[in-house]
Amino acid sequence: MTFLADPVDSVDSLLREMLAHGFRFVHPTGAAGEIVAVVGVRLHHDVVDVVCLRGEGEAKAARMPSDEPDVLAPTRTIWQQTGRADLVLAALLALPDEPDRHANGHEMVFAGASGDRNAN
Repeated sequence: MTFLADPVDSVDSLLREMLAHGFRFVHPTGAAGEIVAVVGVRLHHDVVDVVCLRGEGEAKAARMPSDEPDVLAPTRTIWQQTGRADLVLAALLALPDEPDRHANGHEMVFAGASGDRNAN
């Protein structure tokens, strides 16, 4: 029988890997001073990668063009995923550093912010 790694340990390891890849993190707080989310951002190769964690079971990540005016509520994304934190962080880290903007000879199509995946 195969056992899955503890999601908390996985999230911790993945966050450390994200730091090693240049992500910078902030932790917005609520009125009572409680942390309401952990937000990581990395700018590279004319794109911005953003991840927002609200708990082990609630994470959202996106890659968007670097000229996107609001990285916390983008109107254009190249890729995005929501779900369990360990799965979302692993998927974001698995993306190539240099996005292929001409996949299959065509300009990449930007999915709207409500989509769940990218369009190539």
